[in-house]
Amino acid sequence: MIGEREKGTKIGLPRGFAYYLYPGFFETFFAELGFTPVVSEASSRTILEKSALFSETEHCLSHKIFDAHLYSLLGKADAVFIPRLLSMTKKYLCCAKFGALPDASRCVLRSMAGGKKAPQVLSLDINETREALGKTLLRFAGKLGFSKKEAEKACAHSVRAMNAVYETQIRRNRELPERGRFLLIGHSYTLGEPLIMEPILKKLRALGIPAEVMSFEPRPLPFKGGFSPFGRAFSFDMPSPIRWCTFAKIEERLKSPELSRYAGVLQIGVVNCGADSVMTGRFRRLCAERGTAFMELMMDEHSGTAGTDTRLEAFADSLVWKEMSFSS
Repeated sequence: MIGEREKGTKIGLPRGFAYYLYPGFFETFFAELGFTPVVSEASSRTILEKSALFSETEHCLSHKIFDAHLYSLLGKADAVFIPRLLSMTKKYLCCAKFGALPDASRCVLRSMAGGKKAPQVLSLDINETREALGKTLLRFAGKLGFSKKEAEKACAHSVRAMNAVYETQIRRNRELPERGRFLLIGHSYTLGEPLIMEPILKKLRALGIPAEVMSFEPRPLPFKGGFSPFGRAFSFDMPSPIRWCTFAKIEERLKSPELSRYAGVLQIGVVNCGADSVMTGRFRRLCAERGTAFMELMMDEHSGTAGTDTRLEAFADSLVWKEMSFSS
């Protein structure tokens, strides 16, 4: 069991889920405490195919990619950090599968290790509805043998690192041409995953369409309860019946007056994600009410570039035809 200031211990961080939900945060947090963070290698079809031997076939594509990153960390880390994500924003919920993720990962890592010693799964419960993340991290660091002062310093550095990632995203979006811009929406761990996004972005560039990937950056909204990096992206009194934090944030964006500046909205979903399936109809209606074109791209591990290219071409062409019909 990791504890009592075992500095230098290699902590594996899979490129999936929490890695994109708290970008730059946890690798900085562990590094500041003196551990050695080991981020898994970039996604590839090769490791995805290998992980298919162990990953549950009914998992969503994002979970299968996460398992692929677990596989890539074998033999490279003493422990793998997998938080139990219950609520990242007060009064809002995460995907139910995140609650079982640390336990499921322990099982799949033992299977992947094939009789050899599997890395320990290091975890903590993130539940902003019950307790601000800052307090959770202080207690977590205390169990590892660190003082409150050390933990607070690590948190402060981690917030700055995460904000730097968001600032880069904001700057990149601001540099895009305004005319003909598409807004890409979805889970942050979908929008940040190169295996999913690179074919889409490449095709949009070939079509000459500026693509704004939605950022979930924190904003300076009033809040109580202490340090809460992701939670600050939401008002606790946001008038939305949607209790999934990510989709409540997307809905807020689609209801904003600025939606009219986009030529189209693309929802990037993944097969076997129940939330994606439930919310698509709602997002489509919101866009229709505001006269903005909408299309969903549902991706899985078998998605080929040809099919994605064809759908994007057809969507772009339909907008051209629509503009021509209005101008005539």
